Amino acid sequence: MAHISLVLVSAGELTDSSPGWKVQNSPSLHNPFIFFHQRKCSGSTWRLIIANSVSKLKQVKRKDVSKVAYIPCKYELSCYTWTLPSMLKGRNHPYIFAGHFSWGAFRLHAYGWHKGLYHSAHAMTIFREPVSRVVSCLCHRYKQTFPDRASVAQVDPQKLRKFLLERTAFGFGCNNEPLRVLSGYQDEEQLNSLGLPEHHALARGLVEESKQHILSRVVVGLVEHERETAELIKHYFPWLQVPALLERRNFNRKARGTGTPLPEAVQAVILELNAPEVELYKFASALFSREFRRMRDFDL
Repeated sequence: MAHISLVLVSAGELTDSSPGWKVQNSPSLHNPFIFFHQRKCSGSTWRLIIANSVSKLKQVKRKDVSKVAYIPCKYELSCYTWTLPSMLKGRNHPYIFAGHFSWGAFRLHAYGWHKGLYHSAHAMTIFREPVSRVVSCLCHRYKQTFPDRASVAQVDPQKLRKFLLERTAFGFGCNNEPLRVLSGYQDEEQLNSLGLPEHHALARGLVEESKQHILSRVVVGLVEHERETAELIKHYFPWLQVPALLERRNFNRKARGTGTPLPEAVQAVILELNAPEVELYKFASALFSREFRRMRDFDL
């Protein structure tokens, strides 16, 4: 089995990579907010938090909530909304976005926004350890084949590899989700096979592009560090009503069960095909850890 050798980023390599993250006291038309929802990364929980927080903003009247916030599953917007509104012009479009939207989608729409809007946006996203995220994705999208974590553990590694290189009827796969969201690249088929040797050069470029986007404005959190993530997000987005204890939404216990360890061969397949995601996750984790410590020192 061929493996791509990607350089993993350590905390020490972040010395000169201070992010351009800034505190957003309140979102507005000239100061938009974007939540880049990575699939199977506690996004439903955070979308509910964001929606509840919008309704409590002083400058937003109750009747206008649906005008300022574009959040799938809320305000009569379909849960199967994966694209932005067709028109983002003038003063009547939303300025709070939370969903399965990509950096590339916002970049394309930037040409229709008033000058500087796209570049003034504040953003956040949540990462998850790649093997755990992929298993959860399999149990969500291929329920008949993988009803739980145990079924993933028992599958033949080559059969699993075939499944992971396929896509659903909606065109989505389970691999390299952070790259789909953060790189600006929107070819779902290539993103899903980004870990293959023939896509090595493309993978490296998209990983670097994603890193730069994170450093420019995307505050990162980690599923594995829920409380610390809540604290960091509250620091940069004080307008968000983040509870002390997050109430999980769309929580798949069967996929998350810790009683069934995954064989090394199964993990190896997932890690091979998601090597670009692994590198980006390592980078985001190191950055999260460093910025969390800095925030704690600043608050003290």
